[in-house]
Amino acid sequence: YKHAVAMTFPSLFEGFGLPVLEAMGHGCPVIAAASTALPEVVGESGVLLAADDSDAWAAAMFELISDDARREWLAEAGIARTAEFRWSSSAQQLEHAYRRAGDGLS
Repeated sequence: YKHAVAMTFPSLFEGFGLPVLEAMGHGCPVIAAASTALPEVVGESGVLLAADDSDAWAAAMFELISDDARREWLAEAGIARTAEFRWSSSAQQLEHAYRRAGDGLS
């Protein structure tokens, strides 16, 4: 990730998007498909495109190759975005969901 211009992820079917989260956490700008869970993971911290729009993907890749400021902004935004995703928070939310589900079983 250290020397990458960007991580491109044109996935059509993604359960969560851990690869884009990992890239963003390492300061690598992300260009991802605007499908399934990816928009929720990427938020405003990356470039989201229709997975089948090859012209848009080419333009986005060219933009990041040629625009250092945009690339640096996305790298910083991605690092900040990953701070919102913590294992401890996920575990707490899962525990809360189980407790709520279990309350209806009594």
